[in-house]
Amino acid sequence: MEAEIGSALADQISVSAAPLGVSVSVADGKVTLAGTTSSGSVHKRAEKIALDFARAFRIDNRIVSVPSRGGTF
Repeated sequence: MEAEIGSALADQISVSAAPLGVSVSVADGKVTLAGTTSSGSVHKRAEKIALDFARAFRIDNRIVSVPSRGGTF
């Protein structure tokens, strides 16, 4: 299940939105998502993708959204 969810996340979430990716682990009836993103929508999208594969599992979404440092001075 980890590989399936990880593959779906890689296919559906762009590297620019989550440059370090989103990690997935499955243990004791729980799917844990972890990562850092500059896009607030990644948190919800990743959880929805995980739920598509792991409906009977609890999702522990630890994805953190950090604003990008874009812009020039």
